[in-house]
Amino acid sequence: ANYEMMKSLITQKQIPYERKGQESILMDDFNCFVMISNNFLCYPMGDKSNRRICASKVNESKVGNFKYFEKLNKCMEDDNICKHFFHFIMNLDMDSFNVKAIPNTKYRRELISSSTPSEIAYLVVFLQKCINNKDFKKFSCNTIKDNYHIWCELNDITRINSYMFKKWNLIDAVRKCGYRISK
Repeated sequence: ANYEMMKSLITQKQIPYERKGQESILMDDFNCFVMISNNFLCYPMGDKSNRRICASKVNESKVGNFKYFEKLNKCMEDDNICKHFFHFIMNLDMDSFNVKAIPNTKYRRELISSSTPSEIAYLVVFLQKCINNKDFKKFSCNTIKDNYHIWCELNDITRINSYMFKKWNLIDAVRKCGYRISK
């Protein structure tokens, strides 16, 4: 899908370059990508090991403040200010900077959580609740499935159907965690 294409663009070392009417050649790829979106989940984060994405949420306090953005725009068009900003960035002490240490921001954690399939997120919540309450009673498959459907409705989450519930082996996962479940 598009996510796999973006992953490929982010990680590729070379890029084909074609001049009109000539053979294409490979060149070193120095592209960097910045994505901006109004959508909460614009790129699936997967898990914490996704080292390609640094997600930040922009402060919304200036939304609708047109004078602020007009002033900001004028600053961005001022060559002298741009030169000072460039020199500021170029003179930052980067000795201890580790490009592989992606900041684990609150927003990044929210995106990772939102990228988790609903049945897995439910299972984590379900088991954590059982562990916290020391509630190790016998559960039926229907009880777990019904509670999953209720949990999805309460959290406005699209749920998978019963067939997928079995296909994902949610019940087997609960059993492997040491819970007794009747059919």
